[in-house]
Amino acid sequence: MRKNIGYVVALLIILSGIYWVYFRNSPETVFGNQEDQFSYTDTASIYSIFLADRKGNKIHLQRSGSIWMVNEKYQAMAPNVNDILRVIATQKAMYPVPKIKHNDIVKGLAGSGIKVELYNKDGDQLRVFYMGGVADDNQGSYMLLEGAQHVYVVNMLGFNGYLTPYYSTMIEDWRSRIVFDALPHQIKSITVINAADSMASFKLEQAKDAFVLKPLSNKFIATTPLIQGKAKSYLDFFKFVNCEGYLNGLPKLDSIIASVPPKGDIYLELTDNSIQHVRLFWMFMNKRSKNVYKENGKDPLPYDGDRCYAVFNKDADTAIIQLGIFNKITRKAMEFYHR
Repeated sequence: MRKNIGYVVALLIILSGIYWVYFRNSPETVFGNQEDQFSYTDTASIYSIFLADRKGNKIHLQRSGSIWMVNEKYQAMAPNVNDILRVIATQKAMYPVPKIKHNDIVKGLAGSGIKVELYNKDGDQLRVFYMGGVADDNQGSYMLLEGAQHVYVVNMLGFNGYLTPYYSTMIEDWRSRIVFDALPHQIKSITVINAADSMASFKLEQAKDAFVLKPLSNKFIATTPLIQGKAKSYLDFFKFVNCEGYLNGLPKLDSIIASVPPKGDIYLELTDNSIQHVRLFWMFMNKRSKNVYKENGKDPLPYDGDRCYAVFNKDADTAIIQLGIFNKITRKAMEFYHR
């Protein structure tokens, strides 16, 4: 009996020591001293997020009304911004990095870490920490608060993975992929030019009480009334139209675009008189192609049946778009009439 009591007493002493070292000690401790405060739950007060890596890549996310901008130039992808805000609000220190690995992890942070800075609307600094790589078990990422001495493995409770990807310093991970995003009442006119079929080209104007379609070919003569309901529904296809991804910076991009035939042009004129112009180009079959394009669903052509190139934003951007989305926009003039 005395032996059992002795074991219990010894165990209590050990547990008390662990508690004292990890939770109650002075600044030498690893928990309970503000060095593990990586989360910031009041994300509504965050107005600026700066991300910078050692390679010179920098991302500045900033609230602008109801949207976020990236690097003061582009609209940011809302889902990705929401993700990083969610991570910031819920990330927690899981455990401190063991002493035997601590110095190596610190060196890694110094050489390839990402600096994260959070600011409020007035420009006051809310948090600054350094994001490192993934923990050994792929559960969590290394983080160090600015001015702190201890590195922690940080993760979200219940999350299977690590947090580093949420703090990307690559512009393509943040920039919105929107090509068109207009509501019907914002649209003044739409012009679609079909490079292969001039009779299919048209300009659709939204008047006060009706739609007016103007064929761009003198050879096209409408023999039936315009289907007003179809014209009205057509405007819905310009809401939240995204590209698949940007090709900006790709070597020999100009040569690639110059080597493929044009598919057509789209002009979207808004009620504020601004005009968005998108040029479309075919994409030749390649290793990623899954389907060949078939004219009228029958005659195969040497083009990708699912994707093509788009040049827009005054030729500043080149991207890949999905035909399944843009075919709804590049309709033919005759489709708006009774047959």
